[in-house]
Amino acid sequence: MEPARTAARWSRTEKRVMDIIQPYAIQTYNKNMGGVDLTDFLISCYRHSLKHKTWYLRIFFHFLNVAISNSWIILKVTKMDLLAFRSMVATGCALMTKKDRGRPRLSFPAKSPRVGNPLSRYDLSVGHFPEKQEQKNASRCPLASCSRRTRYICSTCEVKLCPDCF
Repeated sequence: MEPARTAARWSRTEKRVMDIIQPYAIQTYNKNMGGVDLTDFLISCYRHSLKHKTWYLRIFFHFLNVAISNSWIILKVTKMDLLAFRSMVATGCALMTKKDRGRPRLSFPAKSPRVGNPLSRYDLSVGHFPEKQEQKNASRCPLASCSRRTRYICSTCEVKLCPDCF
C-alpha cells in the first residue's frame, strides 16, 4: 500500500471534512477513470432496448454504443448534443446501405463460351418467353452466378435459363 497519501473526505457521523489515508492504487484509479465513467454515463443515457439471446449481438451493440459515445466526446467542439449525433450516425449508416438493397445486377460478357449471346434476350422489340422443354436430362443454367439445372428455354433466342435467372 505504499506510497499512500492523505485525502479529504466528508464524514457523515462527525459531519465534517476529515483527512483519511488513501492508497496509491485508489489515487491512480481516481486520476484515470474520468473518461471511462463519462462513457458509461453516456451509454446509459441512450441504451439500446434490444435484448438478444445470442451473447455476441449484445457485445456488438455495446461496442457500437461505446464507439458512438467516444466519437461524440472527441467531436464535442461541434456543439451538437448526443442524441442529434447518434441520429446523424444512424442516418449515415442507413444511406450507406441503401445502395446495396435488392438483387445484384448480373453482368454478362460480350460472348459466353456456353451461349451464343446472352444479351439478345434483352431485346425489347421481340417477345422473350420461357417454355418448358420435355427432355429427360436438364441443362445447366449458363449464368456464372447460377449453378442450377433447368428445363426452360427462351422461345425467341433459344437460351436455356432457369426461371429465376430469366
